[in-house]
Amino acid sequence: MRVISMAKIVGLTAAIALTASLSGAAIAAKMQVPPGACVVMKKAVVANGAVCSFDCNPANGWCSQQICINGQFTQIINCYGTFCSPKCGG
Repeated sequence: MRVISMAKIVGLTAAIALTASLSGAAIAAKMQVPPGACVVMKKAVVANGAVCSFDCNPANGWCSQQICINGQFTQIINCYGTFCSPKCGG
């Protein structure tokens, strides 16, 4: 009885993992991501070398700046309000 329960758990886990990996691959295929670009929340693409703001605090107006370098975001500096670049992903 326990073997059947363990087999069901393993099978369910494998099915969930396979579904998650296929959906991520399908999203990347639909987006046509250029080489070196960064993907934001599986919805938007930021070009390689582009600077954008993220983690903005609406209470005080401060944001962090990041740059996309070869598919990886790197934090560079903080900014305030209108001095910030556009938000990453929209």
